[in-house]
Order: sequence, then structure tokens, then C-alpha cells
Amino acid sequence: MKRTYRLIDGQFVEIIKRRPPNAAPYVQDDYPDYESPIDGRIVHGKRGRRYDLERTQSRPWEGREAEQKEENRHIAYREEAMDRKLEETTRRTLAQMHPAKRRILGA
Repeated sequence: MKRTYRLIDGQFVEIIKRRPPNAAPYVQDDYPDYESPIDGRIVHGKRGRRYDLERTQSRPWEGREAEQKEENRHIAYREEAMDRKLEETTRRTLAQMHPAKRRILGA
């Protein structure tokens, strides 16, 4: 069992949390079965949902604002990748170019 301590007057004192005598343990229900919107397979419970999201490389819906932020992040990543590739291609082309042509370009 996890123990909790609090510093009181320079000494650690164990805090004992007692459950009220009428409190019963809470058991959370599992998710109901549903059809995966990606591929139509039946998904059973929380574990099935986790595996379905992993298998389809999806993520849970978090609202329009979060989805827009994620989309913007993906767009920025693709643009950075394209910029890196363009710069690499330009450097390679300049390196293979005849020195006289490079002088004309001022590179």
C-alpha cells in the first residue's frame, strides 16, 4: 500500500487515510463494442480501442481546436522536410556544377 508522509515541525509524519466504512470500491465499466470507422472491424473494450488506434495509426478525437493544432503541426513538418530536401538538392547540384558556371552564379 502506498504511504503518504507530511513534514510537520521538521519531522516526517505518516498520514493515514482511512476509507469511510460505507465506501465501496468503484469499478469502471468497459467501453461498449463499436465498429472501427477506419476499417469496419469490431472493437471490443478499452484494450481493443487502444490496439485499433495503434494498428490504424490514429489518435483519439480531442476537439476541433486540438485537431487544427495537430494539422498545423503536420503541415509545418512537411514544409520543413521539403525545405531540407530542396536545400540538399541545391547543394548537390552546385557541387557537381562546372567551376566556371558556379562563378557565374556567384556561388
